[in-house]
Amino acid sequence: MKLLHNAPAITKAIVLAAMMSACQNEKDAIVSPDHSLEQVTDSNAKTAVKYLIKDGGTKLTYSGVRNQLVKELDGFGYLKEYTYSGNQIICDLKKNGVTINKNFITYTLNAKGQCVQSVHTATDKVIAGTYIYVYNELNQLTLVYHKTLPKLRQVLEYEQDGDNSLQGKSLSKITFYDQYDEKEKEIIFKHANGKFVVQSNANGNVYETALESNPLNPVGIAEANSKYLPIFGKFSRYVLRQTIHKNFTGQIIYPYPVFNYSLTAKTLGEEISTYDFITKDDFGQVVSKVERKYSTTPQVVMVGL
Repeated sequence: MKLLHNAPAITKAIVLAAMMSACQNEKDAIVSPDHSLEQVTDSNAKTAVKYLIKDGGTKLTYSGVRNQLVKELDGFGYLKEYTYSGNQIICDLKKNGVTINKNFITYTLNAKGQCVQSVHTATDKVIAGTYIYVYNELNQLTLVYHKTLPKLRQVLEYEQDGDNSLQGKSLSKITFYDQYDEKEKEIIFKHANGKFVVQSNANGNVYETALESNPLNPVGIAEANSKYLPIFGKFSRYVLRQTIHKNFTGQIIYPYPVFNYSLTAKTLGEEISTYDFITKDDFGQVVSKVERKYSTTPQVVMVGL
């Protein structure tokens, strides 16, 4: 489906992914997402949960015993605050501390903590109304559509991981349709699929990793919602390696834009770990380099990031 109306230029959409964020009343929280943002899934388990606290210019704040995401402040002064109430998450949008859109988005979750419905305020990117979310037997998102304009939709496809694990499949494609059932674009996704590339440096602790326990929400979902709210199921166990963007309406860029990604550890600590998420075009030129910081104690280390 296509949640986005008058979608932005392809290059900008992939490089500048989001604005979004958070506020919560923990006492009212009954249903919470199945997975916290960044959990290392060791086969022997009992590994500390890691939370993303900084993504480039965006800072994330957590609260309560569940460390739920409550604030997302981007580098342009836009703040999303999430309030958790029963089986709903209500998002208010602020700019430089002033509320500009109360009840900007309201999410309804099922008993698994997955979003099954969202109500959006109209923006230049999103057609207002209620959107429905459909999942497969592996609890992966397969369809998002506008309730009163059902042809306005995103269709998500998955392919089996290379290790044939029963843990699931990875997102391979999102197809976007407008309210007239016209195909607008496709985004093809390729993940690391278990391959691991070691990089050495003087400290011996910098490496490129393939496994990512909880990758961020993909472009498309993220543009209309959030990169960070873990309420849309799991799209892959692995780091995103490449996206290919095919436009079918408006200005068509050919050959189709291709972006390549790597997640490289800079410092690995018991409490805070830092990575560089690097985006390159198909000619090997760096498009963006974003620092990501993760913490096992997100409520303690917020200041000074």
